[in-house]
Amino acid sequence: MLKKMSDKPMMILIAGPYRSGTDDDPDKLAANVRAMEAYALPIYQAGHLPVLGEWFALPLLHVSRSGNRNRDHGTRPSASE
Repeated sequence: MLKKMSDKPMMILIAGPYRSGTDDDPDKLAANVRAMEAYALPIYQAGHLPVLGEWFALPLLHVSRSGNRNRDHGTRPSASE
């Protein structure tokens, strides 16, 4: 059980490796997401809102790619070179 840090609910970002060490293998990528998601329920049960960046990014990437396998397509719209 998580130690209660606040009486107020917090939005807590769960972070971890996503692409690292996967060689872009879809099964390994999914396993990394599942590993991060394993922390979501205990955080929720402690009264907080768990969030993974992948929950926001992956659906957008899926829609934006429309079959384009370029992995950087649409991932950093505000980044400059």
